[in-house]
Parts: sequence; C-alpha cells; structure tokens
Amino acid sequence: MCEKKFYQSVIIFLVVALFFFGGCNRVSVEEEEAQLNVTQLALESNDIQQWVEEEDGYNVYKTSEELYQLIDGGADEYLNRGLVEGFQQRLTRTETGYSATIMVMDFGTIEKAANMYQYFSSRISPVVKAGNYNSSVAVIDPSPLDGCIGYAHFKQFYIELSLMGYGAEKSEAYNNTARFIEIFQAKINAK
Repeated sequence: MCEKKFYQSVIIFLVVALFFFGGCNRVSVEEEEAQLNVTQLALESNDIQQWVEEEDGYNVYKTSEELYQLIDGGADEYLNRGLVEGFQQRLTRTETGYSATIMVMDFGTIEKAANMYQYFSSRISPVVKAGNYNSSVAVIDPSPLDGCIGYAHFKQFYIELSLMGYGAEKSEAYNNTARFIEIFQAKINAK
C-alpha cells in the first residue's frame, strides 16, 4: 500500500513537472511576432527583378528623430500608433522611369499594425483593389496623378508603397503595387 502511494506521488510529481516546465518552453503569439525582425524583410535583387535600389536608398529608423528625417510632417501618425521600428527603401526601374518608395514598419502587435492600416486606408476614396487581397488587408489609393500608393498589413507589419512615374500607365502601377505586396506577404509568412 505504501509503495502504491509512493508511485502515485512520483507520477503526480512528474505530470506537474512536465506541465510546468513544458509550458515554460511554449512561445506565445506575441513572442513569436517579436522574433521577426523588420530589417529581414528588405527587398533584395532576387526578390524584384528589373528594380534597383537607389544609392543611399535604404534607411532603418528606430527612433523618432530618424523617422522625422524620412517623413516630413507625418511621423507622429506612426509614432502615436505604436511604431517600434521600420525601414524605407527607394527603388527605380531605369528602363521605364518608374520609382518606388517603400516603408515597412513593425508595430509590435497584429492589432497595432491593423489599426495603422485602418487609419490610412479609411481615408481613401475611391479605393482600387490590390490584386486578390481583401480590402481589410491591402488597398491602393489611385489619387496620385503619376502613380499610386499601396497600403497593407500582415502580422505585426504595416506596409506603405508609393509608386510613381507611370503617367498614363496607372494599371501597371496597380499591378506592380500588388506584386510588391505579394512579395512582402511571402517574406513575412516565411519567417
């Protein structure tokens, strides 16, 4: 009888220990998101054929001062909504004269990135569909005369893309914007 109680105590102890120590090794969604580094999402030549990064066309910002240098007058909109860090990448396509200014930002949580997206996307009228994306994930603002601005969010990341130099080729600007968004989604989901 005493031996049976001993084994029961050992089993209970092992179950509690496994539960306690096994639970400590689990990674929450927030911790998993935090492990993704926004700078790992920068576009590389194999991601975007025919597009070339401009000289000094890649800038990382982690502080409000760094962001203020890149965004004249609008940095507070991002900072007040929880921007953690981000980067800006400027690209050109020399044979066409197209240009792209891309900002990818880490807001730390899915909710904050979605709120940032909602803040800007709700101001657009009319909206152009961004490829096959639902408007709750990505949209295109067709208002610039020479191109468009794309907005998207995936996980804790918020993305803005300004594509210019398209003139009468607005549909090409929309297609390129959707393609950039697809590339970022794939990079984010692969991490």
